[in-house]
Amino acid sequence: VNVSVMDCQPLLDIVHIIQEAVPQTYPQEYLADPILVWKKIMMGSLGFLRSCGLFYHYLSDVATPAELSSAMLLPEDEFSFLARYLALPTSPREMLESDYS
Repeated sequence: VNVSVMDCQPLLDIVHIIQEAVPQTYPQEYLADPILVWKKIMMGSLGFLRSCGLFYHYLSDVATPAELSSAMLLPEDEFSFLARYLALPTSPREMLESDYS
């Protein structure tokens, strides 16, 4: 998934709002790198997306993308394939500009 800093910048704004509301020590790299924040969100959601993908497959009988059966799949790519399979946004900009957000 190729996302730009501009696509991820709103995530930093959200992190700063959370930091103000919940006084915790956040790693400085999260406060400076919006792409790192997006990668952490992607990694953190993979387990949930995998479960959703299995549920959707057995509920709808829609075949999963062949790319998901690869053993050498990067987590960013797996996120992208799963999100597309589930008709979900694949970038922070798409997610935050969605009618459902």
